[in-house]
Amino acid sequence: MQASTLLQEFSETGDAFARDRLLNEHLGLVHHVARQLSRTLSADTDFDELVSAGTIGLMNALDAFDASRGLAFSTFAAPRIRGAILDELRRQDHVPRSIRRKTREIAAAREALTRTLGVPPSDRAVAEKLGIDLDTFWRWVSEIEGVLHIPLDRSSNSDGEQRAAPADVLPGETETMIEDRVNPQEEVSALSEA
Repeated sequence: MQASTLLQEFSETGDAFARDRLLNEHLGLVHHVARQLSRTLSADTDFDELVSAGTIGLMNALDAFDASRGLAFSTFAAPRIRGAILDELRRQDHVPRSIRRKTREIAAAREALTRTLGVPPSDRAVAEKLGIDLDTFWRWVSEIEGVLHIPLDRSSNSDGEQRAAPADVLPGETETMIEDRVNPQEEVSALSEA
């Protein structure tokens, strides 16, 4: 059965079998949109999570689709799939949009001034470029740094030098590890008093 016939059948009867077949036939579109978005994302995101969010968008598009408008289902569904993925990414993002905006504005100002001056600009120069006072600029930088997260499972250096992941150098939390740390301190304290 063709997709247009399935669409018509689903829109007329709400048949669950037709709905499932339509969803299965259009999963490739979800993968296509998820691949396109994954190339543009700066952070590493799990492709399967993008597909999962996109599949929800596909289901919502199927429920909202009106075949009488003469639009191809894939043309109607693609923006809704993309929107569902972006909504899910925003929902999972711990950084407010205002901080993301400030980060982009500061980076753009620094880049423009570096190109113009030939050297990294001072904070005062960046603040002037942004049209804000120096105290406001420092507050922005502080807000940005306050939401910075460091991955514990991998090194965050980009210079190619091998370093331990932060999780590898964090103090242990097992009873033995804590005791190993406390006992030498008590011994030094006892020796100092003696």
